[in-house]
Amino acid sequence: MIGKSPTRTLWIIAFTLGLDALGFGILLPIIPQLLTNPASPHYMMSSTTAPGTGYFLVGCLIAVYPLTGFLSTSILGQLSDRYGRKPLLTLSLAGTSVATAGLAIGVMTRSLPLLFVARAVDGLTGGNVSIARAVIADITEPKDRTKMFGLTTAAFGTGLVVGPFLGGVLADSSLVSWFDAATPFWFAAILATLNTCSAWLLLAETHTPKPEPLQLARNLKNLVRAYARPQLRSIYLTSFLAMAGNGVFVAFFGAFLIHRYGWDERHIGSFFGYNGLFVIFTQVVTVRRIAKRVAEAPLLRVTLHGTTLMLAVYVLPIASWGMYVVAPFVSTFNGLSVVNLQGLLSRSAGPGEQGEVLGINASLQSLAMGLPPLTAAAVASALSPESAIVGAMLCQLAAWLAFVTLYRAQSGTRHGST
Repeated sequence: MIGKSPTRTLWIIAFTLGLDALGFGILLPIIPQLLTNPASPHYMMSSTTAPGTGYFLVGCLIAVYPLTGFLSTSILGQLSDRYGRKPLLTLSLAGTSVATAGLAIGVMTRSLPLLFVARAVDGLTGGNVSIARAVIADITEPKDRTKMFGLTTAAFGTGLVVGPFLGGVLADSSLVSWFDAATPFWFAAILATLNTCSAWLLLAETHTPKPEPLQLARNLKNLVRAYARPQLRSIYLTSFLAMAGNGVFVAFFGAFLIHRYGWDERHIGSFFGYNGLFVIFTQVVTVRRIAKRVAEAPLLRVTLHGTTLMLAVYVLPIASWGMYVVAPFVSTFNGLSVVNLQGLLSRSAGPGEQGEVLGINASLQSLAMGLPPLTAAAVASALSPESAIVGAMLCQLAAWLAFVTLYRAQSGTRHGST
């Protein structure tokens, strides 16, 4: 490693991801109100717009970021290999700052095209999570990576606790007269700017730059490589399907809560914050304790199935308080799945191929967060937001089935007994 101690670098990365998630979480209660809730004072669509149109636009707006990220993530990763992690992470965070300011202006001017442009800019420069994971792989031993991924995911979860709550509060003009739907976006833009500065000033470089040729089509080649690695193929497939479920869930859960219970920004923000508390507990406490006793593979067979069952409970016709009962179980099962899939993938790869393996996984996750929400957008616009949540459940079910049927057969004794 170059520069300062690994411990300090790890905490800086955790802080960076936490602020980044805070900025993202702020947006979650707002977007559905802008496009799907005619009763909201912040509704951007005309009074004659059909509800299905709003659901379709929400899915498309959510999908723009990961799909443009699919085009750029591998290139940013290669550039981080060539020029170092620090400058590319800083560039990525600066892009988030500019894009979030664009979202604020789009809300103020009621410009739907500008919202899409801003999301695209954020996606094209948004390699911060994958570069941060590369930093972790640079400075930790393979046996410790699951725990370290858990720590940084906990930081991300902390941002997702505070962010939605702040988003709901900052959009509530009954609290402060000049608060409106654009205020959370301006606040997120300021946070992203501070995040950019902290990464540039405080982060130590962890990678020795290598002048390797740039491969513009590497993301497409990554998809071929994912299929061509039998010992990793089942993990990639499981990760893709699980992330697809998460993508659909995040895209439409706010619209689902509006449609089912008529919740406003503050209600949705408070619920996401409550949900995030259990994400933090899972990553800080549960992951670290279970990692000492249970290996990734047998644990994933339980957690992927548990996530599926809990998502099914979400769509049952229960009172709104039932959401608060189910949320801790969804957060726990899903949080354990995300971290252990990442850890299992990293441990299953050799020390000299961490960058390639994580890059392939980032490409697959970008597609998983982009393509399924587009499909779910069409379904939700034709039916209802509940149908999208059912789609998320089916993706998680497919992830569990893929893992329990393919992982042992394709990975053999070496990984099957991990």
